[in-house]
Amino acid sequence: MEQVKLLLRILQNMTDLPVLTWDGQLSSLEDYEKQHLFLRQAQPLLEATALQTLLENLHPNILYGVKDPLGMELLLFRYEDCPFVIGPYTTQAWNDKEGEHTLASLGLPSSYLIPYKLYYGSYSLLAKDTIKRMVTGAIAALQPDAPPYVYRSLSELRGSKHRTDLFQEDPPDFEQAIRRYERENRFLARIEAGDATGALEHYKRMRYTSISRTFSPRNMQAMIANATIVRTMARKAAERGGAHPAVIDSISVTYAQKMYACTDVKSLYTLIQEMIRELCDVVAACHQHQYSPPVRRAISYLELHISQNITLPALAKASKVSRSYLSRLFTAETGETVSHFISRTRCEKAAALLRTTDLPIQDISAHVGYLDNNYFVKVFRSYYGVTPTAYRNHR
Repeated sequence: MEQVKLLLRILQNMTDLPVLTWDGQLSSLEDYEKQHLFLRQAQPLLEATALQTLLENLHPNILYGVKDPLGMELLLFRYEDCPFVIGPYTTQAWNDKEGEHTLASLGLPSSYLIPYKLYYGSYSLLAKDTIKRMVTGAIAALQPDAPPYVYRSLSELRGSKHRTDLFQEDPPDFEQAIRRYERENRFLARIEAGDATGALEHYKRMRYTSISRTFSPRNMQAMIANATIVRTMARKAAERGGAHPAVIDSISVTYAQKMYACTDVKSLYTLIQEMIRELCDVVAACHQHQYSPPVRRAISYLELHISQNITLPALAKASKVSRSYLSRLFTAETGETVSHFISRTRCEKAAALLRTTDLPIQDISAHVGYLDNNYFVKVFRSYYGVTPTAYRNHR
């Protein structure tokens, strides 16, 4: 029995496919049927009772290959008197035209095409010879002196063709796809709102968080690909929430680097959650949800370039409106002029450095954008009522 468990783990890791060892109970095959059967009339082999009959009649040292009418394949064999089922899997990439032809040949309506495509695409694409080599190689490694396994292809088992009654049935249920997109939209909306708690809660409900019970390089590649999808969606939501693209990019690139260096699943999902939280924090820090898009773009530009010489033409260009319109709109919505916003923000940054560092005041002045130290002292005093030196002494 230990050899069976060892072979099971090896095949799960090598193939990244569903692998079932049958314990002789119909209930385990019924669970398998619920998980993998798409259309009963087109996949009789995946019905629990039919699969039971096949598994009870497997001969030793033979690999049985079976392909159902929908193009899903299984590999069946017996090892140490324990039946194995590998699959379903596919050997050809999806093709819309061939999918239509398959449904038509089975007497199935075209409304089944999209759910069929979703079902087909959810299984791994792998060459039949590759799987055979994996299985025979694993068995030979465990039992070098055992007789070699030979491959035997079983005839395709077709469902009843001419099912005209199916055309009177209701269309297939698209609720699963709809629910998936609804979950994604709720997740993105929380990021756009800067709500880290809500975003993480919805992220956990999304399909991308499903962690494989077994580890393999193929599993890890798929998980990193899913993490990339989440990263792309999250950065677009953060942009819509008002965060500046340059800030988003700096976060995204940093986490992309860390994700691709990940070698274990838990660390990868921890990184994803940290990235979501950081993007939400950036959006929340903007506090710009009440502002119009031009003002939001202006504030993002100002905060990003606060220590530089900011000109109104450059700011208007970044805001995608005229200079005069931006000046009026900015003052109306924020309650302060652009120049006042720049001075206040620079002084706030300077005050933070005065409180937390021992940097020379002249260096702080230059850092926040005032090359003239005397002018910096004058502006700082107008906001805080004391000079930078006095402010530091009272920290």
